[in-house]
Amino acid sequence: GGGGGGGGNNNSNNTAGQSSTTTAFKEAEELADNATAEERVLNGLNVDYFPPRAFDLLEPDYDAFLVAYLSGNVHAKELVDRYMKMEAWEKKKVDEEVSSSILSNNDDATSSNRNNNQDSTNNNNNNSIEIGDVGYEFQKQFDAGWYTGKVTQIVPVGNNEKDRRCVYNDGDIEDLSLEELHRLAKLDPNNNVTKPKISIKLKVKQTTAQDNKDGATTKEEDSTTTAPKKVRIPPTQEEYTKFLIDSEHQRDIQTTQHLAQQILHKSAEVDNLVARLPGMDRTRDMQMKRIEELLERNQQVAKELEEAHAVAKKKLEEVRKVLGETTCLALGVEEE
Repeated sequence: GGGGGGGGNNNSNNTAGQSSTTTAFKEAEELADNATAEERVLNGLNVDYFPPRAFDLLEPDYDAFLVAYLSGNVHAKELVDRYMKMEAWEKKKVDEEVSSSILSNNDDATSSNRNNNQDSTNNNNNNSIEIGDVGYEFQKQFDAGWYTGKVTQIVPVGNNEKDRRCVYNDGDIEDLSLEELHRLAKLDPNNNVTKPKISIKLKVKQTTAQDNKDGATTKEEDSTTTAPKKVRIPPTQEEYTKFLIDSEHQRDIQTTQHLAQQILHKSAEVDNLVARLPGMDRTRDMQMKRIEELLERNQQVAKELEEAHAVAKKKLEEVRKVLGETTCLALGVEEE
């Protein structure tokens, strides 16, 4: 019984001594009544626990990524910004394609007006999917441009209700009624039915005039009612995993390119220094000839040095002899 109690104490001590990144939860704090939804979500969570699991390339955790982003993790925010830029680029590409299609249709409108009604009738007869049926595709314009939607499900919610569940090409989901789908079919830019261009232009002009008339009032309302920037993140675990791996792959490519540029730059500097070394403008034969000349000159200097050494040694002996004789005369000593 005593041993079991000791084991329990050891476990509690180990838990208390664990790193802050090994546990997902911590003691929750008491929040104020006006606490934000983000503060309520993060309350009681250990934010240091999630980033290593969110960015694990072998098993990236989608929920950990969401918590890391809410907690202000820099890498998570960079991923979200990159994802939003990628989506904006894709939407811009789609908008350009739709705009090009609309311009092409407008250019051909004059020559094809007589055939539009007949073509429209033939297309409706040949089209097996009716407006509002599952699989029916349509176009709808938002602030960012035209998007393609598709009816994926009919939800039984009653008559004249928004019972058509539609999914757009950017992943957003919206419920529409059959009446709304019929109205969108008339506004579809790919629809062959001729559109009242003149009335649309007049409507735009009237709206513009009204906006100019309202002036500063409209601007003030826009500034006060501007919605916060919509944040887009990968909607599923699979898409997040694919996006994370692609992002890390792009990061590796950029790092490799940066290192390669540095290596090339350093290599060019080394080549420049080597080119400045003495004799780099000579060939191998010229270098060998120069070495032979230096060896010959070295031998000549060595011979001259030996001759000079012999002369100096002889002079030294003569000086010693004269110095000895002079010293003996000065002291009155006969030299033996």
